[in-house]
Amino acid sequence: MNDLVRGFRFPGSRPFPRQNIYDPSIDPVASAATIGMVFQQPNPFAMSIYRNVAFGLRLNRFQGDRAAQVEKALRGAPPSG
Repeated sequence: MNDLVRGFRFPGSRPFPRQNIYDPSIDPVASAATIGMVFQQPNPFAMSIYRNVAFGLRLNRFQGDRAAQVEKALRGAPPSG
């Protein structure tokens, strides 16, 4: 999640399965398509709800109607509480 944060540095290596995922030759967006994280509790990023929902679209360079996709996702989400 920190791969796109300017100035982020991570010493060491994390092999998955045999290649270091922090190697400069590895595309962090491409590796995120095969490696995921599941959190017990929702962990929104420190930004608006819209930007949290649109984050994956932006990361994957979605070219369609981003606002419509965000609205569709929010309307399809189960009620909280």
